[in-house]
Amino acid sequence: QVLEQVQKLEAKSTSELKNEYRKRGFAPSHNPPKRDLIQSLTDALLWDAMPLSFLRDVCREKQIPTRGDQRRPELLQLLAASSWEKRGIPVRKLDQVVAQGLLDQADRLEAK
Repeated sequence: QVLEQVQKLEAKSTSELKNEYRKRGFAPSHNPPKRDLIQSLTDALLWDAMPLSFLRDVCREKQIPTRGDQRRPELLQLLAASSWEKRGIPVRKLDQVVAQGLLDQADRLEAK
């Protein structure tokens, strides 16, 4: 199933991939190459499918602090939040709409 989804990603445009990544709650880097977006989305698909213990390992590898009682949705949210924080946007402290607006502004500023 994941392989089929990845194959579908490869047929999409960079803009479509960027939108898909944002729909999943992640903040793409500014002007990412298509292959990077495909890899990031592939990672997200794999995280959705992997056992909880492996998902905890992914968080640990990315140095994202977790608690033992956190479940999949919380861990996925932490992984998504880390992508925002890499862009300098503290998404956990903001409303999602505000965070999306800040990301759009950051993209425009970085394009100049």
